[in-house]
Amino acid sequence: MVHNGELSSYGNHVNALSHKYGLNSFVGTDSEVAAYLMHYLINVHGLDIEDAIKVLIGSSPKYAVDSNALSLIKQFRWAMLDGPPFAILMGIYHNDDLYLVAMVDRFKLRPPLVIGMDDHYYYVASEEAAIRTVSPSARVWTLEPGGYFIASLRRGIISWGGRAKEEVDTFFPQRSFPTYVGRDAINAEGLSYRELNEEILRRALSGERIIRVINVRGGHRFIGVNLPRHGIRDVRVEIYGIPGNSLANLNNGVEFVVYGNAQDDVADTMHGGRVIIHGDARDILAQALQGGEVFVRGGNAGNRVGIQMREYRDRRPYLIIGGRVDDYLGEYMAGGVVMVLGIDALNKCNAQLVGKHVGSGMVGGRIYIRGGRVPENKVGLTIPYFELREFLDASRDEELGQDEVNRLLSVLMRSEHVRRNSIEYRDLNKDEVKELEPILRKFAHDFNLNESIIDYLLSSKYTIITAE
Repeated sequence: MVHNGELSSYGNHVNALSHKYGLNSFVGTDSEVAAYLMHYLINVHGLDIEDAIKVLIGSSPKYAVDSNALSLIKQFRWAMLDGPPFAILMGIYHNDDLYLVAMVDRFKLRPPLVIGMDDHYYYVASEEAAIRTVSPSARVWTLEPGGYFIASLRRGIISWGGRAKEEVDTFFPQRSFPTYVGRDAINAEGLSYRELNEEILRRALSGERIIRVINVRGGHRFIGVNLPRHGIRDVRVEIYGIPGNSLANLNNGVEFVVYGNAQDDVADTMHGGRVIIHGDARDILAQALQGGEVFVRGGNAGNRVGIQMREYRDRRPYLIIGGRVDDYLGEYMAGGVVMVLGIDALNKCNAQLVGKHVGSGMVGGRIYIRGGRVPENKVGLTIPYFELREFLDASRDEELGQDEVNRLLSVLMRSEHVRRNSIEYRDLNKDEVKELEPILRKFAHDFNLNESIIDYLLSSKYTIITAE
């Protein structure tokens, strides 16, 4: 058992384990109660591993049509883990088989978990760079909020992290990225992030306009955060590898190009400049982005993307995602433009390009999601599923008619306590085409995409979300 995070339900679990099973000697860690809960659910109550995980994670919209999961969650409510946040990794020997299990909380506030696989092994780590250190060519993807990964030594992958295999194949394919062998590059191998940042700054101050960095690993966090206070602008920093968390935070005029995937918290509070990521981005991308452009070509951009974005007068930031995103896109958004394009899904699958709670708390800005209409229940704040189910059960017990149920539902969904968003599904208008075409042309140029895709994207229908 490896656990990162915090369980606010620890005391409840200790009491339950003490009264139900007579346990009264605890070390006092969250990890041990999670291990005990899994043990008793599997070995005493006879649940299979996947059902036990569903109980631990608790109610989720994913189980809306899974009556067995809902029944188990209700029966074993005392075992539901309540962080948030938590991320848990388990190794389990059960029924003469060995399992690798990973799970994250329903809100995925923190911390992250990344899954990897190659021809011989499955991997789980909190940072992709750790997996790459062991297996540079591993295929890597992330867990969905409330998702779980299960791999068996005998049966292979049982659950892909809350995602359908088709979704993983479409948005997290095996990728290769350009490398650089020139002798002018900074070799980050063996350098701390401070030493790397100092060398980038030294070269920028000496007049270099293109600075290349190779062998970048996850330990190299905060790349470029020292450049704004020295007034560095109009410099291009090319990064070959996987930069660590907080790349280009506070950026104000530098162009960062990542030939690989990027980890959490890229371009936080960026005022200007550009960030171009040829692979995937992880959680908390472009938080409080207030100027410049952030482009992600890869399949996925994680959880809580574009939160608290804002604009002021003519400073309008643009965040363009070539693939899809997870939950809470544009949370508390106050300005700027977000586009989710799903390019890799064209003519391949009908996967949803966004998770839940799009634009929750949104007061400004615009979100464009290409493809099929985004269901209204994915936009803004919604009533938790278990509360809605209890309401419907109570309505049935009271023998209310359908008209009365609908009226009460409308009151619940439209009350002043639930801020609504404006949702349109339509073609882009002339003003939007005029504004977005040059941005999409930059996107296509940066990632060497055929320009014919620009006409396709401009003529596509979008779900367009703004604050009501």
